[in-house]
Amino acid sequence: MSRVWPGWTCALAVLALLWPIRACADSCTDDREAVARQSTVVRGCRTRSAPAAPIPENVAASPVVAALTAALVSAATQVSVRQGTMGTFEQRARELGERLIAVETRLQRARARLSEPALAAGRADWQRRLDPLLVRAQRARSGYDSAQRSRSATGLAAVEAELAAAETGLTGLFAQMDTAPVGGGAALADARSAVLAQARSRLQPLAAAYLGGNFASAAAWADEAVLMVTPRALAEALLMRAAARYELYVLGGERDLAALEQVRADLRIARSQAPDLQPNERAYSPRFRALFVSTR
Repeated sequence: MSRVWPGWTCALAVLALLWPIRACADSCTDDREAVARQSTVVRGCRTRSAPAAPIPENVAASPVVAALTAALVSAATQVSVRQGTMGTFEQRARELGERLIAVETRLQRARARLSEPALAAGRADWQRRLDPLLVRAQRARSGYDSAQRSRSATGLAAVEAELAAAETGLTGLFAQMDTAPVGGGAALADARSAVLAQARSRLQPLAAAYLGGNFASAAAWADEAVLMVTPRALAEALLMRAAARYELYVLGGERDLAALEQVRADLRIARSQAPDLQPNERAYSPRFRALFVSTR
């Protein structure tokens, strides 16, 4: 009997497994283990019953067989839909996570811009414009973490709305900063260009020493105070000094752990000044770039 009716035996086993899983589906919609077991049983049943002898027509047409067949089809459909939904959630969460990091990075840049001397006169007003965007980013971060824990699609939708508003606000804020009038009627962008030109002149000796292989001179650079008003230039300078110090550490046999810690300290400060800072592949060695990535 078991040789002739393996499809019946498998169908009854599937129904026994399906019933408790289907009964708790509404209250346990995120039970991945149940979904996985259900999917495995359905696939296994199809594999085992494929070579079996055909069921006689009078049996195949019975209400019991029809009910079991409908249950199998429904279960397979539910598995497919729920697995597809989980994949969509993960993809959307990943995309929103990347957007959230980008917004947080732009906010850090905006806060750094407020420290520029050219914005000193209207700093309080700029801060009032920035504060609501900071609040939105905080709500987005909190909502994102909560939605991830509860796997809530509704929560992700709320996060997306917050991010869209923050992105629009930041774009407008940066545009206003670049065209804000400063002393003498000049535009802020022009004033910043003058400051950056001065910073470049300060960086030239350091860059020449490092790129020329004079690592001792580059490692002794100590002009941070002059570049404090230009965070990006300061970050680049600290990156070059760190690279010079690292080369000296390697040439010394990699035994001076205090020197290595100085390198790491420079990298941490550089990253704090420019969160998106990345060492250029043509200017810095692979080992130094790896150290940069691992230093937090």
